[in-house]
Amino acid sequence: MLSNFPVEIILMSFDYLKFDEIEALAWTSKRIMSINAYSCEVAWSIGEHRSGNSNEQEGEEEDDGNIIEFNAFNVIIRDSKERKKQEAIDNKVFNALVKYYQYCRKVNHHRRTQTMSWDGYVCGMGDIEPLADLFDNIPYLDMHTFLSRFKVETFQIINGRDKQQFWKLIDAIETSRSSSQLNNISCGRVITDLEDVKRCEIYSCLRNGLTRFSINSPLFLDQLLQIPHFKNTLFELYALTSSQIESLPFISAKSVCVPDGSISFRRFFGNLIQASQTQLLDPRDFVSIKNEDGDDIPIWLVMDSILQKTSYIFWTDIDKDPQGIKYEIRSPLQTWYITISPFALCKNLLTICISLNRDD
Repeated sequence: MLSNFPVEIILMSFDYLKFDEIEALAWTSKRIMSINAYSCEVAWSIGEHRSGNSNEQEGEEEDDGNIIEFNAFNVIIRDSKERKKQEAIDNKVFNALVKYYQYCRKVNHHRRTQTMSWDGYVCGMGDIEPLADLFDNIPYLDMHTFLSRFKVETFQIINGRDKQQFWKLIDAIETSRSSSQLNNISCGRVITDLEDVKRCEIYSCLRNGLTRFSINSPLFLDQLLQIPHFKNTLFELYALTSSQIESLPFISAKSVCVPDGSISFRRFFGNLIQASQTQLLDPRDFVSIKNEDGDDIPIWLVMDSILQKTSYIFWTDIDKDPQGIKYEIRSPLQTWYITISPFALCKNLLTICISLNRDD
């Protein structure tokens, strides 16, 4: 039925589909297949099935010419009105990117070690065949155009410090037909209200495959860490307040690292013991944490004092030496271990590791 529609209608339907859905649709008829192959050249060429090279020696790894690592190029995020206004320019830049992609595939096919940069290619530098219409300056590629026409499986956001730009980029990913997944995010203070947490919950591009989320001073920490699809995500939490760090024992999250900060060790360890009596603890790493207690009492004496006052807690000090101290603690629900180093308190900085295995 759809294959009988005008080409314009079929192409409009592509705008509402993701690449995997377009590929499935393409196989329904020869006409849609040809429209797809012509109009979504790059998306189709990356997704097509390939046969092995008959000249390859047995046991030699197949050269995957479809996987291209682009050098950095400048992107811009336009809204829908700007995209319509700049459509001709964006198409010109994208067509140049298609030719650059084909150039990279050709270089990879011949197993050369290095390709020309995107900057050099579009500005006509080097000894390769130049584009028919070169650019005077390095052009900007619209992010939405790129994601809606290129099949990008995974990518990373590094150093996304500006909140407005960060969510503008996430919105561009979310509203494109891309099936791309983010696997690594490093950003500044971008979680400042419940609306930001809600976005993390509902945006499909954040729902699968995010292995690492590095973020500065997020608010609503409890709600963020307990989003179900982040259960296998490593959170690196920077610039937390003392109260936020001291509350972490009560928050269930599989993998959390706090690379800096300050705490009252008495309050922190007391919270840890209290939480362990009613819930399962998760592994935690706290690195270069300043102890705000401001006294010269050794950490192990503080720990012994708290443990001795706690019912239904059994403990053993495994190691006490200049490199640190380690305790095995048997709570009602589990056995867990806490390692603290350095032991020299004059440095006033602690590295605390909470683990579930004796050798960690």
